[in-house]
Amino acid sequence: MGIDVQWQDEDGIKLGEVHDSGRLLARFIESSDHDGSKCLGFIDPWGDTFFNRRQIPVLIEELRGALEPGCPPELRRQIESVVAIGGKALDEVHTYLMFVGD
Repeated sequence: MGIDVQWQDEDGIKLGEVHDSGRLLARFIESSDHDGSKCLGFIDPWGDTFFNRRQIPVLIEELRGALEPGCPPELRRQIESVVAIGGKALDEVHTYLMFVGD
């Protein structure tokens, strides 16, 4: 199972979602070295991880950093989708990004 990303409001109502049916995001999270990260290293592939509006800009920056020239196109599209939904969460108060692990 992949790591889906949900944009939720404070009541847990889903406002948007990025599915990880191909396990692209899950493999990226599981296989990459995120020791120096402030956010990516805390994503639990087997549990749920929440990020609030103060954390999301850091998360977005770390995800954008993964978009190096050698990044596979499929993973690039997946990460860009997560960055886009993260941008929506930044525009609304009391919303969060939730990484839904296995």
